[in-house]
Amino acid sequence: MSFIEFSFERFMFGNEHWGSPCAADEVKIYCDLLESLQDSIEALETRGKDEEATLTNVQAVMSSYALEIAMKSLLALDNPEKSVPHKPDLLIISDGLTEETRNSLDRLELTRKVLEVCPEPFYSNRYSMEYDDTRDDEGNKGRRYVVYRASLLRSLVQLISDKLEEPRKALLKPPQA
Repeated sequence: MSFIEFSFERFMFGNEHWGSPCAADEVKIYCDLLESLQDSIEALETRGKDEEATLTNVQAVMSSYALEIAMKSLLALDNPEKSVPHKPDLLIISDGLTEETRNSLDRLELTRKVLEVCPEPFYSNRYSMEYDDTRDDEGNKGRRYVVYRASLLRSLVQLISDKLEEPRKALLKPPQA
């Protein structure tokens, strides 16, 4: 059999997933894959444009999806009573984050200005191999796509882990007199 079929009921949806360690674990897996792809790019003896372009496109798709997962996880942790939007617009997700979380992202240099470059990177990146004759604001032909580094994504995993730990720390804190 060349594919695996499974029922969606097997998986958790909504804030149960986004606000859990599962989302952070998923991003970690993507980080490992991204680093492996980067090693493959660096190992190309003859830097063939086709091979490098293919590997870079795969990195772009995986990294943008991992970033979307991380951002939605942060949104769910900041707003446990609200549902996570299905739209992959990072600006909308960013607007829903607490000021504290946005400040943390700013320290990681994942600012609103950076997100504005490509607000829906997973959508843009997954079609990066298709011809596109649109022009950007500067008149450059074609789509822009973005590759997020595994180091940034690992920093986001740490931020998620810290946020997951906050309620536990609050419970373990001794009562004040």
